Amino acid sequence: MSEISAPTRDVSVARHSILDQRNAIFAYELVDRSDGTPDMARDVTLLGHAGMLLTSQALAERRLLFIPCSWATLGSEALATVDPEHTVLEVLLPSGFTPEQVLEGAQLLASLRKRGFRLAFAHDVMGSAWRPWLAHASFLKLHFGRLPPAAIPAVIKAARQLPPKLIACGIDDQEQHKLASSLGIELFQGAWFSQPVKVETRSLRPNQAIILELIALLRREADTAEVESLLKRDAALSFNLLRYINSGAFGLTTEVSSFRSAVMLVGMQRLLRWATVLMASSASGAPALGHTAVVRGRLMELLAAELLTSEQCDQAFVVGVFSLLDSMTGVPLERALDGLALPEAVNDALLRRQGLFEPFLSLAEACEGANDEAFAANADRLLLSGHQVNMAHLQALAWAEDLLAA
Repeated sequence: MSEISAPTRDVSVARHSILDQRNAIFAYELVDRSDGTPDMARDVTLLGHAGMLLTSQALAERRLLFIPCSWATLGSEALATVDPEHTVLEVLLPSGFTPEQVLEGAQLLASLRKRGFRLAFAHDVMGSAWRPWLAHASFLKLHFGRLPPAAIPAVIKAARQLPPKLIACGIDDQEQHKLASSLGIELFQGAWFSQPVKVETRSLRPNQAIILELIALLRREADTAEVESLLKRDAALSFNLLRYINSGAFGLTTEVSSFRSAVMLVGMQRLLRWATVLMASSASGAPALGHTAVVRGRLMELLAAELLTSEQCDQAFVVGVFSLLDSMTGVPLERALDGLALPEAVNDALLRRQGLFEPFLSLAEACEGANDEAFAANADRLLLSGHQVNMAHLQALAWAEDLLAA
């Protein structure tokens, strides 16, 4: 992937995923983590980041980007930096508008739709004062945290009579998720989806167990025949390996038709990386978890590149991906890692939240949420600027989309 250059203003960018009913990522929302007063300078920076992300063809083809925009930005040239087809403008309702200004504003919204932009509004737009704008909405965000719990069913029932797609926002627990689903909402956003899944005592599914066994063999650079024997036990695993190698991910000019050839041309360590990604993408029932794990691993690797050796960067990648292994497999982390013979520094970060990679893991986690204090504190621990972290974050997102689309 080509290097991403930075916009002029340093904004603390966080990403919030919008998920569908299958818990797969439908879109990303880019926000300013510091949650300062919205203004055009902030919007321009977020739009610039969106433009950079959309240079990833895989991301542009598979995701929408939601960008919060203040009113002044909507009438400016700042929107020229993004592709309308893949960008949703979240219109922040301005304060103090008269009925005449609302009607005039509706004309601007109509012109934005004509240019190809989709518009999203908070549920406040359902109020009578803003009704002229509601006709231009493609998405309506119902913020559970700002609605009285007793009123939520009635608000959703009224909203479902309207054309926009509904997004339940501020989903903080499983009960809210179940309620929104039962009332017919199909898109969701909130802290609940970034929380670790409660792990019960379960066994690894067969394909997960084989992938972890493969990782263990590759970690100790086992004999090729031993690895080949394992792959023959799972035809799907062998097929996915060869398909991935031949997708161009390894830059090979010759098509590989056997695992023995793959080892010779690619090498054990690069195959270990592939197997780690495959483990993440095999997450059962929660596709967004595996995707988040790959982004987290790549982000940690990029952050480590500023400070650590090449080998340690590879280990940082493994820490990031495996940090969600318990949630992805439904097996306690210590048991899932048993037998993998991971380096001690990796185990320290994963099992004890300490050591060399712990600050990188904490910073990567902060990039997924809205805790500005945690973000700033962990960036400071690593002597990294907000700009450096933002650029690594964007590159990790684009890289993961390209990789998982292969």
